Amino acid sequence: MLTNNEEYTIIYNEFTKTKGMNHMNIHEYDILHSLTKTQFVNQRLLSEDTGYSLGTINKSLKSLQKEGYLDKAMHLTSMAVDEINGKKTKRAIILAAGFGMRMVPINMETPKGLLEIHNECLIERIIRQLHEVEIFEIYVVVGFKKEQFEYLIDEYGVELIVNPNYSSRNNLYSMRLVTKYIEDAYIIPSDIWCKINPFRRYEMYSWYMVNDSLDEESTVRVNRKLELIKTNQFSNGNGMVGISYILKQDSKYVQQK
Repeated sequence: MLTNNEEYTIIYNEFTKTKGMNHMNIHEYDILHSLTKTQFVNQRLLSEDTGYSLGTINKSLKSLQKEGYLDKAMHLTSMAVDEINGKKTKRAIILAAGFGMRMVPINMETPKGLLEIHNECLIERIIRQLHEVEIFEIYVVVGFKKEQFEYLIDEYGVELIVNPNYSSRNNLYSMRLVTKYIEDAYIIPSDIWCKINPFRRYEMYSWYMVNDSLDEESTVRVNRKLELIKTNQFSNGNGMVGISYILKQDSKYVQQK
């Protein structure tokens, strides 16, 4: 899957909010993350970096100050630093077990994750992008032509996990094999190519990535609050990219399913 990151919409995981496990909304978390990269200059620069309106920026800054995450000069407080440090990304899981039926016949002899785009192997690009943000604990679930992935162990230090039922089970079964690793982790399909690195050293909330295109097969769409909700039978959803991130606190919910 080829994709341009400029079309991405990253969605707040609604079930964490309803459980009361987070005390900031998505706008506040994004602004806080932006301020980890550079000190506050003005609202307009924050607006350009986050994509939010000046009204949203001003409202969120006031809330972050009130809650003690920003001081009067809009600098991060010790409480904000502790919050951010507690949200470091720990690991990634790459799902590479299946045949990739949508790519037949070009992948009959080569797993989809090992196909090349612009003279670059898909899965190697993903791994290098993860390394760029200092994520080195990487698990690759393999099945079809699994021996072709073994060079990744020596070259990139990944761990391979074999799905013996790849021909009859889907990615949900692969996920079951790596349940214990999904805390503070990216879940990534192996057949994706991202122009811009979509991974970050810190992730402030759980999300699933979709794009702006409409897809009649998609069952989810983005509402005005940037929440991911189910579509009804009369409407199309946003295109589902496949990359997601799961916080430790949310992984418990996923592990039980």
